[in-house]
Amino acid sequence: MTDQEALNTARRLALTVLAQHAAPSEADLEQALAGAVAGVGAMGGTVDRDALRKVLETDVAIFQEEGVVLADDEDHQPWLDQRRNEIDWRFWQAYRAWSANTLPPGVVNSLDRLTDDVLGRLEDPRREGQWDRRGMIVGQVQSGKTSNYTGLICKAADAGYKFIVVLAGMHNSLRSQTQYRLDEGFLGLDSRTSLAFANTNRAIGVGRGGFKAPPALTLTSSDEKGDFAKAVATRVAGRIGSDPFLLVVKKNKTILENLITWVTTSNGIREPETGRYVVSAFPLLVIDDEADNASVNTKQIEFETDDDGEILSETDPTAINRQIRRLLRSFRQSALVSYTATPFANIFIDEDERSPKYGEDLFPRSFILRMKPPSNYLGPAEVFGMSAATDPDSVGRAPFPVLRTVDDNDAWLEPGHKKEEVPGPLPSSLRTAIRAFILVAAAREVRGQTGVHNSMLVHVTRFVSVQALVAEQIQVEADALKNLLVYGGTSAAQTYDALEELWIRDFEQTTASMPEALRGIPVAFDDLREPIKAVAARIRVLQVNGSAGDALEYTDHPDGVTVIAVGGDKLSRGLTLEGLSVSYYLRASKMYDTLMQMGRWFGYRAGYADLIRLYTTAELQRWYREITGANEELGAKFDEMARVASNPRDFALYVRKSPAGLLVTAYAKMRHGRKLDISFSADVSETIHFRRATATQEANLEVADRFLSDQTAASRRAEGETSGNPIWTGVCGDEVATFLRGFRTYEGASKAHSALLAQYVEDRVRQNELTDWTIALVNNTQVGEDRQVDLGGERVGLTLRAKYPATRPLDDVFTIRRLASPTDETLDLDDDAKAEALRRTIAAFEAEETRGKKTPKVAGGPFIRAVRPPTRGLLVIYAVDPAPAEFDEPAKLPAIPGLMVSFPPSPGAPTVSYVMPKRYWEREVG
Repeated sequence: MTDQEALNTARRLALTVLAQHAAPSEADLEQALAGAVAGVGAMGGTVDRDALRKVLETDVAIFQEEGVVLADDEDHQPWLDQRRNEIDWRFWQAYRAWSANTLPPGVVNSLDRLTDDVLGRLEDPRREGQWDRRGMIVGQVQSGKTSNYTGLICKAADAGYKFIVVLAGMHNSLRSQTQYRLDEGFLGLDSRTSLAFANTNRAIGVGRGGFKAPPALTLTSSDEKGDFAKAVATRVAGRIGSDPFLLVVKKNKTILENLITWVTTSNGIREPETGRYVVSAFPLLVIDDEADNASVNTKQIEFETDDDGEILSETDPTAINRQIRRLLRSFRQSALVSYTATPFANIFIDEDERSPKYGEDLFPRSFILRMKPPSNYLGPAEVFGMSAATDPDSVGRAPFPVLRTVDDNDAWLEPGHKKEEVPGPLPSSLRTAIRAFILVAAAREVRGQTGVHNSMLVHVTRFVSVQALVAEQIQVEADALKNLLVYGGTSAAQTYDALEELWIRDFEQTTASMPEALRGIPVAFDDLREPIKAVAARIRVLQVNGSAGDALEYTDHPDGVTVIAVGGDKLSRGLTLEGLSVSYYLRASKMYDTLMQMGRWFGYRAGYADLIRLYTTAELQRWYREITGANEELGAKFDEMARVASNPRDFALYVRKSPAGLLVTAYAKMRHGRKLDISFSADVSETIHFRRATATQEANLEVADRFLSDQTAASRRAEGETSGNPIWTGVCGDEVATFLRGFRTYEGASKAHSALLAQYVEDRVRQNELTDWTIALVNNTQVGEDRQVDLGGERVGLTLRAKYPATRPLDDVFTIRRLASPTDETLDLDDDAKAEALRRTIAAFEAEETRGKKTPKVAGGPFIRAVRPPTRGLLVIYAVDPAPAEFDEPAKLPAIPGLMVSFPPSPGAPTVSYVMPKRYWEREVG
């Protein structure tokens, strides 16, 4: 047993013990440490106790936040808590025990809780009658979604779901990799041998090492030709029996058609009224991996083409969408759980779309859950950073120092090149990246990470013919380096000197500047000399073309491979490059979801996070920062919506558009989207939507009361001669921003959104604008004492507003047409400013075709805002009469606080464009 094998074995033993504790203490850690050292000693090995302690301390420190969820449980019957104790959790216990060997305790416990949450949102598989649940899990790219749905499948099988279908992307590579991971985590057998159901089947994952894999069947395998085949299914299995069936299939029209035909004819009953065969003997669970890819109904002829431009009709998204809907409709009881890291396409699905033949579209109407990644995840915000303007927290985040800018690639591959392109000489940046990869693999070995996979990604073209030429060039470069470093030569010394210079200049400095938790063990170049030879000798250059062999390259070499993977579009969906450390990426796309999915470099890099490198262009770095901001903003809105218990129909509020011309997703996928441009410069924003939740409005009242009470008596201006509205002047912009951050507006509002307003004020204050505010509290003097409220030490009459439209039934939101009165925007103006605003209004009126209309007698809003200096803003607070909103507990709520914010012109203020679903547009704008 080598030292590294002993350390790995001891870590597995210790993690098994630590997994029993939700939050392991120092004593728990010490006990696990002692037991692991003793256990390895009994096997004849020795462990460096200090090294093991450092590894375990890192594992214990890793945590994972709870997911947040939007749910519609109107037709749902809660069941899991009642049945939990009677279920034999055989599949889950085996998977949990096996996962505890590699995952930190906090992550295992979080996985347990999250999969419980999702399972409980599906229906009890024993529930009679017809039911259909549809949900979506949103996670980060390469953040552990496969582990999540493997755990969910285990628990669903334990609970009684007998027929489980996993839709695993569109290419053999991803389907094969997904099947193998489910072989490990669910079946416990290598499916390439298990279709014979023989005793000679090779046990893997939960089927070996003391774990007990319960019996389960599969009709698909991780082999190249292991996708569903009707002939095999008919020969091997008829009716579904007591053991659960697992099928892992591509999103392919014919394969899905064959699957539907087989399961309905062999297990279905013909409905007399429709003539359809429907399965009612057992429920269906469908897991849709990469759910934004091919599953979304484009309703247009949008065929995928191969790498030479030939149409692939089997991958028509509209046809695939229909077959998925047919599959769900073919079962009397079904559940769909979609997984994606880029939900931009899914949120534009029209949830009202239905077809007599295919049923409703795939909108996740039952629940949407946002899965938070563990604390050791390296995601877009860490790699690319975020500006303060796009960060939901308005603080900005610097990128980790792992980006390297490529600016010498145009002479090698022309931007927008065709499939006939012949690349020029390898650019210096790519030659440097290859040398960096050798250094990283060698450093990992010195740090004790032996027998592991090492991968480098080269993604520079979509054409297979050009990829082949690039792979040849890289092979020549790798062979030349191997000959120099392994066998020596006249320039071997210079090559080692160049590697040493690169190590000292790049890697040593970067490691020192990384966050302390991500700094690996320091390595001197002299320690790398021998490992460099071994790495150079074993490098293989592979062209990744979407075949199953691409995925099995790792599974068939458990002792580790060192590969440079050259690929294109087929690398951008789901396929994991194990041990990816260096990426060279030039492949541009102008769609948020495609760009994010191409980021194979996100994920977990335990022990070598400081060594990863991403070589790409300055433009792509800017684009990724933009997308990261949009993604983080969407996540923050989602969290805000979840806090007020919104349902999935409210999801997607709006997605920030790119000022650089990037697309949210393909045009056909967002055909239900509408564009909305938002700029607060010279504009007014007022709340017209109010949550009918007493607790929410009470909290807002408290925030408003505290804010007004904090204003000094010296800043209080005399009440208007006729209005009687208390007014405060000279309030600083930071105070207004803080108030807006604490005030919770309706989370679906497009403009009157407190977080966006606060962000805008903070941004303008940094530019020395909006530093001086006037605050007004509207007092309706025409109401009696019974319609008054105390707010901020002032007693004011309530403002009465009727619901709008008047005929619309009240739901969870109370909507009015307007909050502010026409003259409210003048509350901060003196007589001269009011006169100037009216003069400009009349001048504009006279300059237009206005025959038959009367000359205005009051100033218009745009002209009122135009006379304000850029330093001054107006905030008006209203105490709205709650009676028309018909709250459940009216006695507890004396008023609904509303806001109107009026901004002066600001030439430098940003304009933000959003795309929103049609249903959201109709509610907010139309």
